[in-house]
Amino acid sequence: MVQRPTPLFFYGTLQSPIVYARVISRHLGSHFKQPKNEPAILKGYKRSRVRNAVYPAITASPFDQVEGMIAYIETQKEVDILDVFEGDDYKRVPVKVLVKSSSTEADAEVYIWVAEDDYLEDCEWRLEQFEKGQSQQWVQDIDEFGNVDNMTASGTESVGGVLEG
Repeated sequence: MVQRPTPLFFYGTLQSPIVYARVISRHLGSHFKQPKNEPAILKGYKRSRVRNAVYPAITASPFDQVEGMIAYIETQKEVDILDVFEGDDYKRVPVKVLVKSSSTEADAEVYIWVAEDDYLEDCEWRLEQFEKGQSQQWVQDIDEFGNVDNMTASGTESVGGVLEG
């Protein structure tokens, strides 16, 4: 049975090929490849910087929209890894996005911010600034990728030295 790709809307660091590769490639080895993607817009949300972090979050905001990309994730394993990477401050939810190339609406899922709004700054996060100034250093930060790096082949992760299932 062939699995259909899972469309995910990326609006932050995962738009960067080096970040996506850093998150996923350690688990897929030679099977790793960048997902097919295309520019898209998510209406009804606002992107903000997370305080003391280099990544953004989105929250519901009826009159705003977020530019990003829809990525077609090939395997459930990749989706599971992304869920761990995003952590407890985000929740994956279904949304409709506007695919820019075709001006059509598409179903996707996106990681929305579910932690306290106090952690968000009232300013826009920009991919260009991240890629120019922070991406190379950030992908080498072991602490930022600890949960993903500690995942085992069985899909469990090590949190604080304790394996969870």
